Amino acid sequence: MWQRLLGVSKWVWTVLGLGVAVAGGGTWFFRDVVIPKAVCEYKEIKRVPGDEGRLSVLVSRLAGDTDGTQTAHIRAALEGEGGLEKLGTCRSLTRDTDGLPESKAKEQAEATGREWLDRFHADVLVWGEVVGDNKSLRLRFLSPAGGSNGRSYGLDGQTLDLPPSFNADLATQVEALVTFASAPAVDDRGTYLVARLRPLADKLRRLRGHPPTGATPDQRASLLSALGWVLHAIGEQSGDGAVLEEALTAHRAALEVRTRDRVPLDWAMTQNDLGNAFVRLGERERGPARLEEAVTAFRAALEVYARDRVPLDWATTQNNLGIALA
Repeated sequence: MWQRLLGVSKWVWTVLGLGVAVAGGGTWFFRDVVIPKAVCEYKEIKRVPGDEGRLSVLVSRLAGDTDGTQTAHIRAALEGEGGLEKLGTCRSLTRDTDGLPESKAKEQAEATGREWLDRFHADVLVWGEVVGDNKSLRLRFLSPAGGSNGRSYGLDGQTLDLPPSFNADLATQVEALVTFASAPAVDDRGTYLVARLRPLADKLRRLRGHPPTGATPDQRASLLSALGWVLHAIGEQSGDGAVLEEALTAHRAALEVRTRDRVPLDWAMTQNDLGNAFVRLGERERGPARLEEAVTAFRAALEVYARDRVPLDWATTQNNLGIALA
């Protein structure tokens, strides 16, 4: 509440400053700086809260994009993404050095970008600048998982549409974000995670039905595996068998893409994940059917996880197999 009031008062002071600018004859400053800043801050105050059921992508105004047309292309590229929510800000983020070493300027820009991610409750920030003759964009992605190097995108001379590589790069960023966000479901099993993971599960369910346009089959399988990990942790800690069943479905869907002959190690990893889900379900039931399916999955994984090739994976799966057999 207080933050909202402070935001309104800040906007009011900005408007009062308009009169000072005009009275002082600063017409250009009024037109090119003060009015755009006031309008921007007013829009942010009035912004409707986002959809918490989707991963959100915040698109900042590109530096040097005087009329906003190039920024509009980025936002237009996200229009059909049913699994992602598009957010916009008229703020512009740059890596101007101002005499600072480039590494320090990059660090400061990314720190500001993460403040924006927190302010807008966004998951990924797209930012950058217009370069050359306004027919090329230099874009960067930023998320809690870490920033990526910038990349130039040449626009189509006739339509000024973005090339498909933009969607592919965005899909890569989403995959990295999902892997980062779901890691606690695997690494922090000793901590109660249900409240933390339920919102992520909702977002991953949405992505399962609407994966990013540029996602490769392997990236889609990664999203399914992440969903399986998160659902497994929720089901295990909450005792919800239906959620564990959903985790099984996610892992099986990933196995439809991760075939043994094409990506054997990923296939074995997913077989191991599937076996673990069967064990959790088997612990809740009287009969041995689920545990027998777990044994089958672990033994399948061991056909790829050779002791001399991946000793730690081999040992972990042997341990899982022992638990299921016991």
